[in-house]
Amino acid sequence: MNLKEMRTMVASILDYDPDVQSYRDEITRFLNESYRNWFVSRPYEFSQKTVDVYTMPDADIPNTSTIQGSNSEIRNFIEANAALSSTDSSNAGFVQRFTTTNEGSIIEVTNDDETSNNGTYIIDKIDFGDNRFYVSKMSSTPQVDWVGTSSSVVSGSVQQRYITLPNDCVDILGVQIRNISETADGTNALGKVYNLTRRRDEEL
Repeated sequence: MNLKEMRTMVASILDYDPDVQSYRDEITRFLNESYRNWFVSRPYEFSQKTVDVYTMPDADIPNTSTIQGSNSEIRNFIEANAALSSTDSSNAGFVQRFTTTNEGSIIEVTNDDETSNNGTYIIDKIDFGDNRFYVSKMSSTPQVDWVGTSSSVVSGSVQQRYITLPNDCVDILGVQIRNISETADGTNALGKVYNLTRRRDEEL
């Protein structure tokens, strides 16, 4: 709100009459505007909250996985050629809706004979019916179409490098992590909580 708008708002209620509804509405509008301005200028005093965020461990795709291009259609998936588990958190196909999932994680494809196919991709969808990982590129042209028409066995490492934050998150004030290796220490079944230091962040 600039100075002119503030002058107009104040001037509009100088002849205030408590019995006139339009004047009471102006007072309400003025208070709401002041409240919003105060809140926006001091967000950390009003809207701090703690949110539990669950992350995924790195996982390898099955060693039977293959990719194969085609001259007649776009191929943008990795064939696992093995059953994928949606419930095993150590499995590359793990998907638990609304909490943790490998959909949206990155996958580093290596060891393909067609070297242009090797690289970093994003998992868009895990298809359990056909046991496939549908992927896209991390670029301004995300469409993937494998090079080469011969089936090639590839290696792949699935890594969660991005975490979805709440829609109302403005800034991250601090991060803490649980040391799950300490779950057997005492009565804490989840492990102790430690502040995430810059050094530890680099090591993870």
